[in-house]
Amino acid sequence: MSSVSNKIVVTEVDFRVHEKDKLIGFANVTLNDALVIRGVRLINGSKGKFVSFPSREAKKDEYIEICFVKTPELRQHILDSVIASYQQMKSGKGSTSQGNKSNYSKPAKSDSDDAPF
Repeated sequence: MSSVSNKIVVTEVDFRVHEKDKLIGFANVTLNDALVIRGVRLINGSKGKFVSFPSREAKKDEYIEICFVKTPELRQHILDSVIASYQQMKSGKGSTSQGNKSNYSKPAKSDSDDAPF
């Protein structure tokens, strides 16, 4: 195993609004400037907003996530970053000439941060 930092942070979110029923939009989420998860959905659920990761249909009406987050702290960090990108885009600060797109980058973390992930 290579020596990679054990902290995973969202370094960029590319968000596109696609409001339909409970769906708010889609995001491409970059982690540590090294891994991109495409097709993360922001959903407005009965208990609030949540992110849904890319999935495929395994059987009729049964879906399996292609990738998933194992810790609640990282899931919350991704959710917070996607919501911030969505809010930035909705306020007009993140919109571009390419349409409903927001390029949100989370501030760089310092070595002294106490993030649990």
